[in-house]
Amino acid sequence: MLKISDNAEIEQNNVGHSIINELANKSLFTLDQERFIIFPPLLKDSDDLDEDNCIFKTFNGKTRTCNIVGFLSDGKNEIHIQSRFFESQDEDYFLNYMLQKVLHYNVTINEISSSDNHSYYDLLVYLFPYYLEEAMKKGFYKEYVYHSYNDSNVRGQLDINRHIRQNVPFVGNVAYNTREYSFDNKLNQLIRHTIEKIEVTRPFLLNESSTIRNNVKRIKELTPSYSHYDLENVLFENKFNTIKHGFYEEYTQLQTLCLQILTDQMIGFGANYQKVHGIIIDIAWLWEEYLNLLIKDHFYHPQNKVGTMPHYYFNNSNGKIYPDFIGKLPDNRIVADAKYKPQNNIKNSDYSQILSYMFRFNCKEAYFFHPSKEEQHKILYLMEGVSAEAPPTKKIDVRVEKIGLKIPKATRYEEFVEKIENSEKQFLDKLNL
Repeated sequence: MLKISDNAEIEQNNVGHSIINELANKSLFTLDQERFIIFPPLLKDSDDLDEDNCIFKTFNGKTRTCNIVGFLSDGKNEIHIQSRFFESQDEDYFLNYMLQKVLHYNVTINEISSSDNHSYYDLLVYLFPYYLEEAMKKGFYKEYVYHSYNDSNVRGQLDINRHIRQNVPFVGNVAYNTREYSFDNKLNQLIRHTIEKIEVTRPFLLNESSTIRNNVKRIKELTPSYSHYDLENVLFENKFNTIKHGFYEEYTQLQTLCLQILTDQMIGFGANYQKVHGIIIDIAWLWEEYLNLLIKDHFYHPQNKVGTMPHYYFNNSNGKIYPDFIGKLPDNRIVADAKYKPQNNIKNSDYSQILSYMFRFNCKEAYFFHPSKEEQHKILYLMEGVSAEAPPTKKIDVRVEKIGLKIPKATRYEEFVEKIENSEKQFLDKLNL
């Protein structure tokens, strides 16, 4: 098993790794079509990833990882792309912690990073409640389903052969088939089978919140014909009948996840028998969502890809913008940007963007939030020049602060949680709220 970091150059002796060779310069769009598990479930939900992005990118003879972490395997070899905050002798507690927070599950001993064969399955299962919630926000999935009846209330096409077999001598019933628009369909049955399996293997995941419990309850109510003996047929129908309607794309992602959980098969990329399968996570998106949970009492969180809380540079809805975070106090408006990069890598284009937001919202103060191995806090004051010839002077009433959240080292997950909770308190203390 090979462990590497995000946003890092891959050592030359590892560049020839079979998985890296297979996936180098392959776009996320291609992998998405091959039913890789990509988190967040839809590429459009990520500001930092687009369909042309790659897991491994080769340029000028060097191969690098991008803002992606996750698990990759071809059944023989395995690669774990960890956050850059993990130490080789330890597990990636930072990634595990953010996943636990954003996915809203609560475990004392985190199993995601275990190096045995169950690690891939574990993460699939942990993702299920999130995928289910995102899909059910679109409403309950409904489609036409064929049913066979044998009663006196005929409302479909007669089935002569079945009628002769079942109703001779005639006792008043008629065998017929009908096509009905129903919630009790192949996809909801697949979700139901997945729920039943998770209730046996990881029951706590389906009891973490009232939303999850309600979603599980509704799926059970929508599938009265469920039988565990039908699993093979349900798997077959879903494997060869992917949901393709654009409105239900969240259900398409959920369908893929359920198939992998139920079959333990690694649906993957490649033409040979050792296909590469994997779960890849946009860690910049994960960092931003984690921050939102940390500061949501003080900041609004507009979302570009979802289209919530848009703002505009100009009147008549021109120049739409989505700052990562906007302070809730109208008399002391603050904007903030989440950056999953080292403090020294936050520079020119980042400054231009945050200054344009400050001008738009008439802010005197703005923040960059970034993770850091050490506690960091840097204040930048805006420089104002009188003319092109005159030297700039310090304008001390307008400033930008780079605030790092220290990611601690630990030898146990419980120890890490205790330390990072202390880091979170120190981080919040630095905000002028």
